Amino acid sequence: MTRKAMTTASKLAACLVVALAPMGMVLAAAKHAPAPRPPAATPATAPADVPSGPAQISGATADELRRLVDEHALSELRRTANGSYAASLLFDAEHLVYYVVLSHDAEYWRVIKSDVVADAERVYRTFAQQTEQLAQTDIDTVRLEAGRKYGEKLLNLNQQRLAKLQEDAQHRQQQATQVAAMQQQAKAQATALSSDLRSTRTQLEQVQQNIRTLEAQQADPLLNLPEAPAPTTAPAPVSTPEPSSKQP
Repeated sequence: MTRKAMTTASKLAACLVVALAPMGMVLAAAKHAPAPRPPAATPATAPADVPSGPAQISGATADELRRLVDEHALSELRRTANGSYAASLLFDAEHLVYYVVLSHDAEYWRVIKSDVVADAERVYRTFAQQTEQLAQTDIDTVRLEAGRKYGEKLLNLNQQRLAKLQEDAQHRQQQATQVAAMQQQAKAQATALSSDLRSTRTQLEQVQQNIRTLEAQQADPLLNLPEAPAPTTAPAPVSTPEPSSKQP
């Protein structure tokens, strides 16, 4: 076995141990799995069945990933979600391949496939940081929208309160106007009643004075006759005609 083939076999074995240990899978299952066939020594090219490093997804890889997800052939080792963005680290235990996915609204945006756990972890951390950065705008939008709705709610409540206070103030003003008119009317009536009272008191005093005068006259035992009025002119004397004498 050449040195390159031995290196490839060692890398696959190390990848298998690292991948299966976090999942709690027994090492005995690896013994029954078919051992990878060492490639022929070709110094000009790398082995065709072992990728030399991470590569960004192509359309065929996206279809492959979707098929594996539909078949439940992948295990999700890590996941970070921020807003509508998510980063996932998926593992294909059958082929010892990692898929690092950056998704938006549950749609695959970027997918990187690698058989090196260190590279997969590094890409996953990069994607996780990108989800935090990308989601910041969405998070700010959510917060601003919530603030806007809360502000509109407060504005509506304060407008209702203002309308109620204005209605109460208008009602109080109407009542004050009515009370002022009633007070003015009452003052006019009081002035008229005061004048009538003074007139009534004057008449009452006059009547009481007359009563006292008449009572005093009734209580006087002397008979006071009224004096006869003096004649204004002397009566004219009545002339009596003398009888005429006739001689026989």
